[in-house]
Amino acid sequence: MERTLTEVNPCLIRQVDEAITTDGISRVDLLFVVDDSISMEAEQGLLRQQFPRMVELLTTGQRPNGETFEPIKDLHIGVVSTNLGAPTSVPIKGCAVPGDDGLLLVDPNRDGSPDLECPALSLPQPFIAYKRGDDPHEVARAFACMATLGTSGCGFEQPLEAMLKAVMPAPGSVAIEVPDVLFHGAGPTLEPGHGGGENAGFIRGLDGSEDSIIAVVVVTDEEDCSARDQSFFTADGKTSNVVCTRAAEDGSLYGIERYVMGLRALRPSHPERVIFAAIVGLPDQQRDARDRVDFESGRQRDDYYAGLLGSLSPEIVEKTDGTGVLSVQPICDNGEFGDAAPAPRIVQVAQAFGENGLVHSICTRDFRPALDSVVERIADNLPDVCLTFPLVPNASGRVEACSVKWELPSSPKPGELARCSERAFLRPATEEDGGRRTKDGRAVCVVDQVPVFAGHLASGQGWYYDDFSDTTVRNCPAERARRVAFTDPPGPGVNVTLSCSQETVSAALLGRDHREDEPTIGSACLDAQGRADSALCVMARPDGAQDTRLRCHPDKNVCFLPCIADADCPAAWVCDDRDIPENAASGPQCRNPTCGG
Repeated sequence: MERTLTEVNPCLIRQVDEAITTDGISRVDLLFVVDDSISMEAEQGLLRQQFPRMVELLTTGQRPNGETFEPIKDLHIGVVSTNLGAPTSVPIKGCAVPGDDGLLLVDPNRDGSPDLECPALSLPQPFIAYKRGDDPHEVARAFACMATLGTSGCGFEQPLEAMLKAVMPAPGSVAIEVPDVLFHGAGPTLEPGHGGGENAGFIRGLDGSEDSIIAVVVVTDEEDCSARDQSFFTADGKTSNVVCTRAAEDGSLYGIERYVMGLRALRPSHPERVIFAAIVGLPDQQRDARDRVDFESGRQRDDYYAGLLGSLSPEIVEKTDGTGVLSVQPICDNGEFGDAAPAPRIVQVAQAFGENGLVHSICTRDFRPALDSVVERIADNLPDVCLTFPLVPNASGRVEACSVKWELPSSPKPGELARCSERAFLRPATEEDGGRRTKDGRAVCVVDQVPVFAGHLASGQGWYYDDFSDTTVRNCPAERARRVAFTDPPGPGVNVTLSCSQETVSAALLGRDHREDEPTIGSACLDAQGRADSALCVMARPDGAQDTRLRCHPDKNVCFLPCIADADCPAAWVCDDRDIPENAASGPQCRNPTCGG
């Protein structure tokens, strides 16, 4: 059988479907849990050295690799110690109950370090509250004083329990549902955490808005000793890390699920907004292993933690000073900076947080990589209001082939949008729009588009393409200064989606080599003043000469290929004289009939 072969004529459409944020989360609640036991002086100094850089990166929107993100507008910084005391019949130095009790600490430079000038901090709350416009250097200086806790704290470190007690509110004291977690205190009865009491206001979003990222950084050279049963605290011929290691083995310590569950409960609908980082004792051979792991790959991450935890089994040995006292063999040593015990419990908590769990070695002279990784995770989890791709408004001020939809809450709370009819610029989506409801039952509304001319909104309400306002310029990196904006924002509980499709053409269809940065059919050709400019459609020939075949469509503001006959067009395209703007000098243009042109 004979068949006639025809040119393959694919319809090349760039389709973009993106969930977008109308009011980016630009708030971070950053809690440092700092070991204040006798061996931590050098490590507190290392933390103090690198914290100013961390504040600068967060508040200027600079990633450590030089890329940018939307700067943090609102930053809470708090510090707690690992000291919750140690109730025992024989008093232990530095371990009076309840220690620092998980309370946020603002006493500057508690041990009077001569390297710091720390005037008394006058704060209306027990944490630093930075807002855009404040001096980040003053924030860094205040933190340096707050985080210099000294070395007179209890040797039975309980960083996980201190962390949770600092942030956990009592059930019924906040809008979100939190577990009924109670804590040891000064008296015989258990008590609620301080998240809704003495430390209230530090963690935002407890009203149900979940409108900040929570980041916790634990810094300790010992294993966690958060005790369910505190009767084992003693000092009878064993170092505290031996006592805690054996307590972990016999079940006297809380399970790590207490801390994973507790932190996640603060962001029930947004687990990505909780970050847990630990700077603890790691074996030297694992120190750089993290650099070779893709932590977005679950398999690589699991393999990494399996190898790490397999090397963190505590080994109890007799100290070499001839006293017969038992101790835990250090897992790493950094010379004059001291050594560190293995901390498998803390590492397991980090593991439970997946991509948002970070572990770094404390046996180092530089905490920059550890704090840089926290900045990276915060930046990765900040919802981005800025579009990664440009849209092209036509001569009527509208972006063609783009649709913006609002997905309404499935169970609206008071004040949340319940029906499309509540806003005049919304209409219920149809099957042609992609469906009336999402898979999880949310009603879908299509939003009207408002034209924009030369950086000014036309009359009407709905969404518009904003690449001109002061808000966009201020909040977006220069290379992505564009976003979808609304004359009347959707409010809480509404998911916003943008869907765009654009016909394009491959370099092969143009019959020439074509670089990625060169224009092609469908490329935008608007100049800085928003005017159509055919100079933006000029290509470079392989021999270096200019290829001026493409022109700028005076209505659509994209590059097109003028023609007289089909032979002037890419293979299997046609020369079409429809849709020619009035007074246009270009005449017919090449179209791909497969795309419906």
